[in-house]
Amino acid sequence: MASEIDIDRFAAVNDRFVDSRDFMKIFSDVLDVSTYAKLIPKKELEIKEVNYENNESFWEDIIENKLYEGAYISLKEFNLTEWIPLSPGSYFLPESKRAREDAKRYFFSEGLEYLPTGKNYMVLGGMGSLRLSSKYINYKRYFFLGATSNGVTHQGIPIAIKEDDYTKLIGKIKDEGGVLCNISGSLEVIPKSISIIQYKGKIAKYYILVDKIEFIDFSQKNVLASTIAIMFPSSYRSDIADFGDYQTNLNKSWSFCYFNPSSDESLNKAILWLTDYANRYSRMDNPPIFNDFDEYYNHFPNRIEFTLKSLISGEIDTEKIDIYSKFYGFPVNYTVIKGDVIMGDVFKDIQNATIINKSVVENSFNKVKQEHNEEVAKALLKIAEFIEKSGDINAATLFDKFNEELNKTHAEKPTLKKIWAGIEKTLPSVATISEVVAKLAPLF
Repeated sequence: MASEIDIDRFAAVNDRFVDSRDFMKIFSDVLDVSTYAKLIPKKELEIKEVNYENNESFWEDIIENKLYEGAYISLKEFNLTEWIPLSPGSYFLPESKRAREDAKRYFFSEGLEYLPTGKNYMVLGGMGSLRLSSKYINYKRYFFLGATSNGVTHQGIPIAIKEDDYTKLIGKIKDEGGVLCNISGSLEVIPKSISIIQYKGKIAKYYILVDKIEFIDFSQKNVLASTIAIMFPSSYRSDIADFGDYQTNLNKSWSFCYFNPSSDESLNKAILWLTDYANRYSRMDNPPIFNDFDEYYNHFPNRIEFTLKSLISGEIDTEKIDIYSKFYGFPVNYTVIKGDVIMGDVFKDIQNATIINKSVVENSFNKVKQEHNEEVAKALLKIAEFIEKSGDINAATLFDKFNEELNKTHAEKPTLKKIWAGIEKTLPSVATISEVVAKLAPLF
């Protein structure tokens, strides 16, 4: 851990916090994590394979528009880890290379660390990785992992593998940090239209939906490297926002830290270092941390303003988004934030819904809330959201019939049970929200 330094001594060369343009880019990458929960591949696999042996050639072809959605990609002898890049492909953009060069001017050799301005440039240069839990794609459970030819996760490629393949490999990955594999599958793109922040020049986010995966060997631990990145309050201009139960400076600084994914101890040391760095350069004890990087665990004792878990689940605090968007002056796609049915535990507009009947859901919600309780009524809304996001018209039609029966003066429980059985048969993935479904028991 770096030694204590006189921050004021370096203020003249380090008074640059994250500006509006850079904040929009980085915050967009943070918020885009939510899109991994909304993936619906549309392209058929191509017969012709495009083979890659390294990260750089793959991303260069993406950047130069030589690849297309649905192309069949084969990665030869790539390391597979639990960590995917925060901003896939951005490491290889020309402006990212320039940012990493600019960062060198802000390296504090005495403390053996980049000053916050240098850290900011490095994150703009493509640093940062994430760990995600499983997601459902076309009603099947997939796990997102990172494939990287050189073992560096923020330079790698996000891939989605089937549950059976994940079960076979995850034990090996946990034991050694990574495995060497041959990987083949279709190239898919996360539509820009479902990004919360959209701006000109935003790089499309690609991933590979894996069709075949072949285990070769364990990864060499000494080649594996990952980075985690956080944002925290700057100590240089003070614009305080009051969010009720906490306050924070809207001006931010970034930091990142390397760790070896083969070692929990290495990850823990990186987290401690980041926590100490945020304390020192914010000049605060336990400052609010803007974002985290792990959907499985909360690693920080500090308050996290935007947790990975909440972003993935769609529980996004619009008050915070409003304040940051007004302060930094960037546009927000509120349609994406709200979704079509609910946001958090509050019933919202669903007039933009494409397959769920708004009025029928509203009526049944109010009736169930009155006759049973609010918990059962909210479960209806969460199921409506799940079905709407699935895009399954047949399941939506059955759900409308379910709510129509609920709206009757004397709803028939056998009929409700029969319709619900049809929904479960039509949309098996509804079983993934079993805790929500269980709350409907009083209706049957």
